[in-house]
Amino acid sequence: MKTLNIFLSIFILFFLSACQSDKFDIDVSHVEIDLEILRFDQDLFDEGDASEHVPKWQEKYGHFLEMYSYKIVQLGGANEQHFSYGMAEFKRFLTDNKVQEAVGAEFPDLDSIRQELNQAFRYYKHYFPEKDVPKIIFMYSGFNQSVVTDSGLVAVSLDKYLGANYDLYSQMGFDNYLRRKMDKKMMVVDIMRAWFNMEFEFELAVDNMLSYMVYEGKIQYLLNACLPNTPAPLKFGYSEVKYDWAVRNEKNMWDYMVEHKVIFSSERMDIKKYIGDAPFTAPFMNISAPRAGVWIGAGIVHAYMDHFPDKTLQQLMSEHDYQNILTLSKYKP
Repeated sequence: MKTLNIFLSIFILFFLSACQSDKFDIDVSHVEIDLEILRFDQDLFDEGDASEHVPKWQEKYGHFLEMYSYKIVQLGGANEQHFSYGMAEFKRFLTDNKVQEAVGAEFPDLDSIRQELNQAFRYYKHYFPEKDVPKIIFMYSGFNQSVVTDSGLVAVSLDKYLGANYDLYSQMGFDNYLRRKMDKKMMVVDIMRAWFNMEFEFELAVDNMLSYMVYEGKIQYLLNACLPNTPAPLKFGYSEVKYDWAVRNEKNMWDYMVEHKVIFSSERMDIKKYIGDAPFTAPFMNISAPRAGVWIGAGIVHAYMDHFPDKTLQQLMSEHDYQNILTLSKYKP
């Protein structure tokens, strides 16, 4: 019986993935985009003092350079006197700890990432033809932010995608569940999610759990639409085991949340438990999938869109009545 249950779980997982892929896997080869990719990670190691390169970097990277210097590596303004010294120390840290070497080994080129991003943004442009495609800038953050967005750009830290077994991650105290996602296979998902979060900001009609769940569900729906061939577990940031658990326990999660009246809770701790990143969802067992509220929210949004097949993604993302989406979805896991 146990073997049968495992077989059924695996079958359901692949069945759901196949249905999702079929729904969104459309031909976008005719969609033209101009995706600009810049390598600040390489320019950072240009020979000479950083102050010599600032004018060139400012011209090439625009407002990114100030964002990078102030917010990411926190060295102050690029034109300030101590910036050059700070950058020299930062580069020394990257070379002494062989971070530059590790990035070069893990990313000898970015051809496959570029191809994935081109395809993802073709889907994005297909669904939202009026929107612009951001500039993608690869960088080192010194193990700070993985992905940072600003007007018209997404900055991606290559030193945050060196694989779960990269020794410095454990030395720096990153938890296991975080290290598992610090892998290049997560990079395109993280880029697209960050861009969606910026382009379709959370508009809080009612401050409760449901609002966060459905908003996150809409973001997951966009990921499915723009990354139809990416494995479903990656789009949730789950291992296959956690994904399988979520598939098998969706009804149980929903029933528990309804019974304990957390769907409409406005308590910060409740929202954090069900929406925030963690190794598992705290109210459930420690083998549970994390961010259970996001999983349920995705189920609600998919049910809603299945009931209204003519509704566009533009219409979905402009709908902020989260209670109405739940009601009309007739969600029943």
